[in-house]
Amino acid sequence: MAHRLGRMQGTLVEQQDAVRPWVQEMCEGMAEFARRAHSGPGAHLEALATIQELDRYCYYVAGTVGHLLTELFRLHDGGRGEGRYERLRQLATSFGLGLQLTNIIKDVADDRKRGWSFVPRQLCEVAGIRPEDLQDDRYSEAAQRVMLTLIEKAKRHLGDALTYSTTLPRRQYGIRQFCLTSLYFAVRTLHLAERDRRLLDPDHKVKITRGEVYRTLAATRIVAPSNTLVRAYFHRLAGAEWERAPASSAAD
Repeated sequence: MAHRLGRMQGTLVEQQDAVRPWVQEMCEGMAEFARRAHSGPGAHLEALATIQELDRYCYYVAGTVGHLLTELFRLHDGGRGEGRYERLRQLATSFGLGLQLTNIIKDVADDRKRGWSFVPRQLCEVAGIRPEDLQDDRYSEAAQRVMLTLIEKAKRHLGDALTYSTTLPRRQYGIRQFCLTSLYFAVRTLHLAERDRRLLDPDHKVKITRGEVYRTLAATRIVAPSNTLVRAYFHRLAGAEWERAPASSAAD
């Protein structure tokens, strides 16, 4: 991370003040979920209850990181453009949720092996199933509908992540490249997961190839300074059918 971002500006005290509240909130929030006891793999499945609980979990895991980084980016920029950074603060949670939801989607089978489901019961019940049924072949169509709903939710958040990345000042090339690399990897992964009929297969792993990783890194270095190119590459990776509505203006 340090290599990508370069030398961070601001005094040590300023950096600590920027980081402290978000780390504290992250730790306090994660403790809430860590206290949940479950019987482990092969026994009772511990599942999130509602979509709101999923959002809260993703906020503590990743949304807080988005805010922490935003404050460090502001310091790195010497406090310039406060209006720009207020807009970035508005988008920071959504950026984090988009990345974390993508991880949840691609790792859903692995989490199930550990006795956890981050796919909420509420979302499953709408499709007429339970989280315990997601890998049951008898409910494959309903399970696919559940996962596609979750994928659409992640898409909307990643649309906000694109806006976040293009709002960053062009002079902060290293920071833009850092954010865009994470965004593009998530878009590639989500695009793959959406089309993978084995997404819920316990013996299958959704993973972009090493070649795709290298191509993404190379392309990001080229497009990072230009918002036009940043958006064009995003839409190339996402595909024409990608949901364009930002999560901040869409009902979840």
